[in-house]
Amino acid sequence: MAVVIVNRSDLIDSAQLLNIITGLNLLLIDFANDWKTSATQCILGPSTEPGYKLYILDSTDAPGAVGYHDESADGPYGRVFVKTILDSNGTIYEDVSKTIAHEVMEILINPYANMWWQLPNGTVCAGEVCDPVQENSVIVKVGAQNITYSDWILPKWTDQKAKVGPFNHLDTLTKPFAMSKGGYMITMSTSSDYTVVGEKPTACLRSKRFT
Repeated sequence: MAVVIVNRSDLIDSAQLLNIITGLNLLLIDFANDWKTSATQCILGPSTEPGYKLYILDSTDAPGAVGYHDESADGPYGRVFVKTILDSNGTIYEDVSKTIAHEVMEILINPYANMWWQLPNGTVCAGEVCDPVQENSVIVKVGAQNITYSDWILPKWTDQKAKVGPFNHLDTLTKPFAMSKGGYMITMSTSSDYTVVGEKPTACLRSKRFT
C-alpha cells in the first residue's frame, strides 16, 4: 500500500514535494529492511488515491504540533503543517522534509496510533519509531539538492534484553529505549496518565492520540 502525499498547502509546490518523495522512497527501502516489512513507496496524488494519506497543509490544527498522525473513520492519516514550520524558521528541504519522513515512517509501523512497548520499569511507551531520535538527521542528495529526513529506531530498540545494536538507523544509540539528544518518548503507567520523557521539542511532532 502506498502512502499518498496530498498537497493542500500554498507554500510548497509539486516539484519540491516530488524531490522530497524521491529521496524518501530511497530511505523507505532501508526502513522496510530494518523493520522486516514490505517496501512501501510514497506518491503525490489526490485524496481519492488508495493508500494511507499524508496531508500537507499550511497552519496547524493542533497547538504545538508541526505534524502528527492519527486515524479517522476513513482510516489512518497524517498531517504536516508547512506554514507552522516555516514560521518557526524552518525550511522546505530541512524541516518540512524531515517532518514528512517522520510521519510517514510512524504511520507505516503504528498506523492506528495504538501500539505500546514495555519499558524495563514496567511502564509502556508509545510505539513511535522516530520520536526517540527526533533531532537526528539523515541526508539524501536528490539531483543537486541535499534533503534532510528523519532517523528511526530499529526493532532491537524495543527489546529489553538486547545487548548489541544497532538500535537506530544511524547507529548512535547504545542500548534499548535510549534516546538521542532532543529525542523523546511518550510513556503511560497503569493509571493511563501520559508522560513525555526526554527533551520534548518546542514544536512537537506527535500523534494527536497522545496529546
